[in-house]
Amino acid sequence: MQRFVRALEWSVLLPVWREATQMRWLRVVAASGVGFVWFIVVMGVIGVATGAGSEDDTPKYPAGSLTVTEPDEGATLDTEEIVIRGTAPPEAEVRRDIRGGKKDDKFDADADGRWEYRTKLDEGENTFNFFLQDAKDVKAKLTVKYAPPVVATASPKPATRTPAPATQTVAPTAPPQTPATTPVPTAAPITYIITLRDDVSIGVCVRIVFRVRVSRPFSNEDELRRIAQEIIDDEISTNDVNAIGFFFYLPDTDTNDIYTAGKADWAPDGVWSKACDVDTGDYSSHQLGAIDSNGVLQSP
Repeated sequence: MQRFVRALEWSVLLPVWREATQMRWLRVVAASGVGFVWFIVVMGVIGVATGAGSEDDTPKYPAGSLTVTEPDEGATLDTEEIVIRGTAPPEAEVRRDIRGGKKDDKFDADADGRWEYRTKLDEGENTFNFFLQDAKDVKAKLTVKYAPPVVATASPKPATRTPAPATQTVAPTAPPQTPATTPVPTAAPITYIITLRDDVSIGVCVRIVFRVRVSRPFSNEDELRRIAQEIIDDEISTNDVNAIGFFFYLPDTDTNDIYTAGKADWAPDGVWSKACDVDTGDYSSHQLGAIDSNGVLQSP
């Protein structure tokens, strides 16, 4: 019976024996023979008890490795469709936490750790929660406010009148005759609303396209230029650009389709393709060109 017990001890604990005897301080104990077997049993039990948590508990991605870089937290935006950008570990899967039983949106960071997420805003406050699929405790949050632009009214040209000719006396006894004047008809004031501000930049070449709905067809090219210039002045007062494009739409037409009231480009020499030939914010050669009324300019 004693031989059987020893054989069982060596067959079960031989691998432990071999590993342990690699440690110099245990070789002395090994010389004690069978007593070493029980020493290994005790050490093995202790190792199991203490080694269960010895695996590397370092998280795959550290806290703070998921960020939102734009737009700024708490920003108020006047465009319905935006692009949220941020950073994450390279090629990590990022998810947007969507409540209400809907599936989360998911996308991947690129090899440089950059990611983009395009979405539409609801009027008022919008909150976005993102997390890493492989580290759900690593989160990022963004809250922005959407305030649609107000309708602006372009200033119409003042009406002109033909002055009445001087009063003439036909006969000494006849009363003076003053001919009536006929007022020159004018078109109703044209109003507009910006339905979309679209960033179509290429690298550091900043190109912005506006889709604008007008209240009626343009009476003349000056009306189109006046509205475009108002939008240009407002844009470059806060942002440096290389070029700005315009698509104008008649009432009740789809602003996602081809323009129906006209188009124009504000760019170097009035040419959109030259946008990237100048430094951003240098407007010394800019002019409004490529004006196309799409055949809808009408007389007042």
